[in-house]
Amino acid sequence: MKPFLSLFACAALAACAGDVDESASGLAADQPITELTDVEWTALCEWSVGLLGEERSVDCGDSTVTFGGSVDECEAENAEVPEACSEITVSDLEACIEVLASTPCDALTSAECLPFLLCSIRGDS
Repeated sequence: MKPFLSLFACAALAACAGDVDESASGLAADQPITELTDVEWTALCEWSVGLLGEERSVDCGDSTVTFGGSVDECEAENAEVPEACSEITVSDLEACIEVLASTPCDALTSAECLPFLLCSIRGDS
């Protein structure tokens, strides 16, 4: 499974409730990513693509990190999120995407991205 590191984008959505703690993408910050609707994934993908831009690769010395892409690619990659990722919230995922956008070579070892990477591995086994 290609980690969520090549995806996500989100346009702000209107708050569904007055006291909802919104994330950077406009979604409920504490919502598990396994419970996102198609509309919410589209919003998250639009935000992510807006932040990450088009697909590109960064040489990190002993590895290469590829990220970015289109909203359609993001939606397809996240059509089935492993149940092992049920403890990851929208704000957790956004934090990882923000690391990827600012310091791509740190993303695979960052505290912000580690939970997603681990759940992806558990979900593939």
